[in-house]
Amino acid sequence: MSLYFGLPGANGRRTRNSALCGTDTGANLGYNAYVLDVATDALRRNSPDLLRAGLLRLLEEGQLEWLKDRRDLLVAMAPFHDCARRLDLDPAAFFAAVAEEGPLALADMVRSFGERADVTPAAFGFRLVMSPEGATYEWVDPRALSGNFAKWGTSS
Repeated sequence: MSLYFGLPGANGRRTRNSALCGTDTGANLGYNAYVLDVATDALRRNSPDLLRAGLLRLLEEGQLEWLKDRRDLLVAMAPFHDCARRLDLDPAAFFAAVAEEGPLALADMVRSFGERADVTPAAFGFRLVMSPEGATYEWVDPRALSGNFAKWGTSS
């Protein structure tokens, strides 16, 4: 189980997505609420700083796990990429700046992920929905993804 599993959400408490915490299956589809909470909060608050801080925490606290399987890191960073774009940030510049501050061992992966043009919710297994609270990132049921998992680590 990864170090990042079980982190509280950006608001300091577990959320409805917490049921995903702690599961570790195949493509690690059990990414915890932290990834989604940070991206959701940053988008709702229109806060690049919150997004940057959340991504840095994810990288630092999960560094050993991310080095074991880079595909897991790509999946975890995808909502951050999407949110950066929706905040009118240049994802390549945003991820390059985070790479400079984050763990050196992950810097090249983070930087190159920011440069990708193929990062979409559908390709990485999440979606953005409107809820009564506002825009909300959610993971998609993996059975509905029709083979996208195989493509996650194939282009940089």
